[in-house]
Amino acid sequence: MTEEAAVYLENGEPWIRAMPVYGVKDLAVGGSDLMAQSGQKAGPWIGETLNRLLERVALGQLENTTEILMTEAFRPTEMRDE
Repeated sequence: MTEEAAVYLENGEPWIRAMPVYGVKDLAVGGSDLMAQSGQKAGPWIGETLNRLLERVALGQLENTTEILMTEAFRPTEMRDE
């Protein structure tokens, strides 16, 4: 086993197990929620938004609640603390 693999097993595996979400399907909101809130049609913006939310929830920066995710999804870009 390489040293890099050993570091991953020691540090990465527990972190992955502790993640609150693993994919966009684990989020408290989905594409239909975003379209209903915005009045916009489906498009690439949905995947981009859900992936951004997924990253923030997985990193523990946002709670996985409908209210918080919808607020963050439609927060103006210049006001985001990414």
